[in-house]
Amino acid sequence: MVPRILENRIFSPKRKASKTDSSLINFGLTVLFLLALIHQTSAQIDQIISEQESKPVVLQCPVNEDKCGKLHSLNWFKGDDRIAAMLLGENNATSVNKDFEERVTVEQSPYRLVIKDLKISDEDIYLCDTTFFIPEETCDNFNGYRIELRVLENIVPPTEVVILDAKGDRIENGSTVGPMQERQSLKATCTVRNTRPQPEVGWFRGNKRLTTYSPTHDLNDGLYTSTLELDWTLSREDLAQDIECRVKSAAISNTIVTTFDVDLQVRPTGIEINGVKHHTVQGSKVVLTCDIHGARPAVNLTWYNSTSIISPDENELTEIRIKAFEKNDGTYHTQSELIFNATRFENDRVFRCEAENIVLQINREKPVSSALTLEVLYPPVVKVSPPNMITNTSEIVLLNCEYVANPASLIQVDWYRNDDLINVNDTDHYQGGNSENVALVIKSTDKDDIGNYSCQLSNTIGKGIPEEKIYLDVQFVPSVEVQMIPGGPVKESDESNVTLYCNILDANPPVLTKVRWYANSTLLKELPDCEETREDLCHIDPSKLLLESIGRGFFYNYSCEGFNAAGWGPRSEDKELIVHYEPGPATLTHFPLVAVKKKSVIFSCSVDDPGYPDSNSTSICQVGHVINLISTPTMRTTHVPQHQTLWELVSRVRHILVLSIHQIIRQYPKTLPSFRKTPFQDGSYVKHELIQSHRISGFLKTKQ
Repeated sequence: MVPRILENRIFSPKRKASKTDSSLINFGLTVLFLLALIHQTSAQIDQIISEQESKPVVLQCPVNEDKCGKLHSLNWFKGDDRIAAMLLGENNATSVNKDFEERVTVEQSPYRLVIKDLKISDEDIYLCDTTFFIPEETCDNFNGYRIELRVLENIVPPTEVVILDAKGDRIENGSTVGPMQERQSLKATCTVRNTRPQPEVGWFRGNKRLTTYSPTHDLNDGLYTSTLELDWTLSREDLAQDIECRVKSAAISNTIVTTFDVDLQVRPTGIEINGVKHHTVQGSKVVLTCDIHGARPAVNLTWYNSTSIISPDENELTEIRIKAFEKNDGTYHTQSELIFNATRFENDRVFRCEAENIVLQINREKPVSSALTLEVLYPPVVKVSPPNMITNTSEIVLLNCEYVANPASLIQVDWYRNDDLINVNDTDHYQGGNSENVALVIKSTDKDDIGNYSCQLSNTIGKGIPEEKIYLDVQFVPSVEVQMIPGGPVKESDESNVTLYCNILDANPPVLTKVRWYANSTLLKELPDCEETREDLCHIDPSKLLLESIGRGFFYNYSCEGFNAAGWGPRSEDKELIVHYEPGPATLTHFPLVAVKKKSVIFSCSVDDPGYPDSNSTSICQVGHVINLISTPTMRTTHVPQHQTLWELVSRVRHILVLSIHQIIRQYPKTLPSFRKTPFQDGSYVKHELIQSHRISGFLKTKQ
C-alpha cells in the first residue's frame, strides 16, 4: 500500500513539485528509514574491503533493476546506525547523517557510498538496503548487500577503561556502589575500549584475583574492545575492600587500575543482654544493657516485656538509651540501656532485646535476640472478695483475702471491720484469719457484724492492704410498733377516719414488703392482698391500714407484724383505738301508772348502753324544759341544751314526748290546734302531728 501511494502522489510525472511534495518526500524518507531499521536482519558478509587509515574508500551497492524492478529508495547503514539515504523519482533526494556529512557522500549510477579520510572508527559492517516500487518475484536482494570494512592501523592505547554495573550504568573510578547485602551477587563489567593489540583484563580484591569468566574481545574499526564480566558473591570479607579492574597491554607502559568499593550491608554477628544477676526489690532502679556486634548498618533495636513492646512514650518512668560505635571494618557495635523502676509486674517477666537491620528484613530472617528473666521482691498485693455480701442472721459467712507476693510466705495477717482490728482469737465467733488460713469465717452472723471488712498482710518486704473492701450486710427481721393518726380518742359521731401505721423500730433491710394486721390478737388482714378479686389491695403500702367512718365497732387493741427480706418479725405491742360514742336509748317509767291530779308521780329513767366514756346523769324533760329531778344512785342526769329542738328530742327520746305532750296541751290550750281524740300510739305519730302544725313550729321558735 505504501509503494502505491508513493507512486501516485509523490513521483507522478504529471505534477510539478511543490512545498507539499517536499514535505511528503521527507516523510517518505523517514518512513523508509524506519522500515529499514525494523526489517533489518543479520546475514552473511557479501564483500570485505581493507583500506589504510586516512585513505578514501568506495563501497558499491549492486542494484539489478531488470530482476527486481524500478528502484524506489536506497539506505546505507554502518552497523545498526543509518548514515545515508536516497529517495529516487522525479525529484531525487538524498540525506546523510550529520556525523558523517563532511566525509560521506552518496552517488548514483552506480549506487555507491564514498568515505573520505578513513578513520579507525569507520571499521564496521556496512549495509546497502534497497526498496523497489513493485518488487519482481525474480528479485533476490531483499536482505540488502553487506560490506565489511577493515581499517589498517598501528599500536593504539585504549581510549578508556570503563566499569559498568548490572544495569549498564557507569561506575566512576574511586566511587562507591550499593548499598548491597552479603550473599548478594556483585555484577559488573570492565570494558577496555579502542586499543591494539588485544589487552589483558582481570578483577582483583586487594592482592586476590577474583574468579571470573573469560574476557571477550570485539574488533571494531581495527580496534579491540575487550570486556570482562564480574559475578561475585559478596561476604563479610569484602567489608572495607576495594574492587579493582586491572588492564595490561603492549600499547601501555603501566597497568591501568580502575577501582570502586561496595557499601556492604551485613547481619549482626552476636547479641547479649546483661543487668540484674539475682533479684531486685520493688521500687529499685533497674538497668538492663543489650549489646549487638558486627552489623552494618547499625541495627534497629526493640525491647520487649514478655511479648509486649516497651515504649518510653507510654510510660514516663521508663527510659531507653541507644548508641552505636563504628568499627574499623565498617560494622557497628550498638548498645542499648533499658532503665525503669522495678514493680511487682516485672517479677518473673522475660525481658528481651531484639535487633534487626535491613539485611535480615530483605531476606525475611528473624531478628536476633537475647533474653533475661527478672525476679522482683515485693510486699503482698491484696484483694478481698466478694465486694458485697448479703446474708441473714445466724448464717456462716466466708470472707476471702487473696494475695500475690514475693516471697509468698506471710509473717502476719490482720482483719479489720470498719477500720477496727478484729480479734480473730475469738474462736466462738470467728475462724481463720491467720497466716495459715488467710480467709476469715464468721460462724454465726448477727446484726453487729454489719460493716466494711479488709485484711492486711505482711511478708519480709512489707505490708499490703486491698484497694477495695468487703461490705457485709446482715439482714434481720423487723421490730415494729403501731402508730395511730389521729392519736387521741375519736368520736363516733364525727364519722372520721383513722390511719394505722406499722412503723419499723429496727430492721435490715428497713423496708416492709408484707404486713399482718391484728385486732385483739386476731388476724384482720395481711397486706398486700393480690388475689384476683382484690387488685385494689395489691399495689399498696402494706404498712398503712385505713379505718373509715370510725364507730364503736372499731374499739379494739391493734397490733402488726412486719416482713422483709429476712422474714417475719415479732408482733408489735397492742395499741388501743379509743372511740367515744353516745349512750344508748333511755327508758322512762312512772309510778303510779295512772297519774292523779294534784298527786305526786315518780318518774324513773334508765339507759342500757351508757356510751363511752360512761354517762353519769340523766334528765326528764317537758318539751323545752328540764323538770326538777330527784336523783338516785341508779339515775344519771345530764343537762339538755335549751337550743335542742323538739325534732331532735323526738328523734332521740320518743317515750318522753308521749308523756309530755299532755302537759303542753294543758299549758297552752289557746295556741295549739285542736287534736283528734286519737290516743298516742307511739312517738312517730306525735312527731308527725307536731311537724304538721305551723303554730307548734312557731311556738318552738319563740321559746328558743
